Amino acid sequence: KAAGAGLVDVDYAMFQKGFSLGLLGRHNDKISVLSGILNNYKTSTYVPDALYETGRSFFILQQPQRSIPIYQQILSEHPNSSYASKALVQLGLIYYNMDENDQSLKYYKQVISDYPGTPESNSALLGIKNVYVDMNQVDAYFDYVNSLGIQLDISATEQDSLTYIAAENVYMTGDCAKSKVSFGNYIERFGNGKFLVQAYFYKAECHLRDGENQEALVSYQQVISRPHNIFTEPALAASAMLNYNLGNYAEALEDYLMLEEVAELRTNLSDAWIGKMRCYYWLEEYSNAVDAGRQVLMDEKVSEELAREAHFKIAKSFYEEGRFALALDEFKIIAEEVRSPEGAESKYRTAELLYIRKQYQEAEDEIFNFIDMNTPHQYWMAKAFILLADLYLEKEDRFQAVQTLQSIIEYYENTSDGIIDLAMRKKAEIQQMEESEQEEPGGEDMDIEIREE
Repeated sequence: KAAGAGLVDVDYAMFQKGFSLGLLGRHNDKISVLSGILNNYKTSTYVPDALYETGRSFFILQQPQRSIPIYQQILSEHPNSSYASKALVQLGLIYYNMDENDQSLKYYKQVISDYPGTPESNSALLGIKNVYVDMNQVDAYFDYVNSLGIQLDISATEQDSLTYIAAENVYMTGDCAKSKVSFGNYIERFGNGKFLVQAYFYKAECHLRDGENQEALVSYQQVISRPHNIFTEPALAASAMLNYNLGNYAEALEDYLMLEEVAELRTNLSDAWIGKMRCYYWLEEYSNAVDAGRQVLMDEKVSEELAREAHFKIAKSFYEEGRFALALDEFKIIAEEVRSPEGAESKYRTAELLYIRKQYQEAEDEIFNFIDMNTPHQYWMAKAFILLADLYLEKEDRFQAVQTLQSIIEYYENTSDGIIDLAMRKKAEIQQMEESEQEEPGGEDMDIEIREE
């Protein structure tokens, strides 16, 4: 209205209208109004203002590619305006957001060189720092600042923070190759750094992701060795898993015991119980393995598979300790299912322990029941047949014993697991026994023959 009434200059009124529309968030309308100045009032003193505000609106509308030529027009056509330094800062920011760091640095550094001591130079210096940090070139930033002779109080703490942030930014991109180098440099440079735990943990995660298990363990242990922190629990869980998979059962057990103490996640607590049971078992600490197995069974969320494993390890622990009655009770719990390797072995062990207790008929019944169950685990089926041969021997039925062993020798397919060798050895022992009995009268004749000579 003011412009129409001739009370003010039209270009000024249009600029104010456009600026006001921008304050209301109506940026497309703002751009439309300001374009009127740029197209119809090309000699107006408000052209630089209109250009800059148009560029800002395109930026806000997330159309930075349309902002770039407008800011460049300010630099080429209005290099002496107060908006030139502002345009350079905006160009630096746009290219930074577009990950074109070299271009961003070019514009930011031009602000520093052409407009020293201005608010824009301070903004540009902050932008330069961000670019160098994102490029993981923090030292280059420090060198650049020093080359300017600018007296910035960059404390050791800030250097620590910037170096770590640069490494973390690389990690967030998923580039583990560069992350390992960056975190390694941080650790080497800041031996007591504020972010040392984080650096070791993320470095370990990258080693783990790349299959570098020993290197991962070293870094996880660095996290674990420090006072309790938010990374302690996941580091313990990862370290325990790695040590166990590498066969380092004593070290894994130590990790699992610590994890049990600090675990806040239910899954980690369950993993600690399971890990303890397995480690104690492989370390032949059978009494502890039994206790740990029972702890696993007390978990209300234990799966059927884990329950079977726990019963099996309890049974085998009793078995190894010679506590056969207790072992038999546990083996029977899982012996009714022979599709799993634990179930198949348990069925065999049940028959074996009955045999040891001289309950021969019960042992034979177990074996024939095992045969009827059609297990896929032929090793334990073959072991059961060999035990059946022993039972026939107890009945003094050598013929059936030999025939049973011969069937294994002829039809068992695996030639390297010791089953065929065992069957052949037992068969040979029976045959030697029979031959010895048959040769006894012949031996007396030989004695007579020798005396005659």
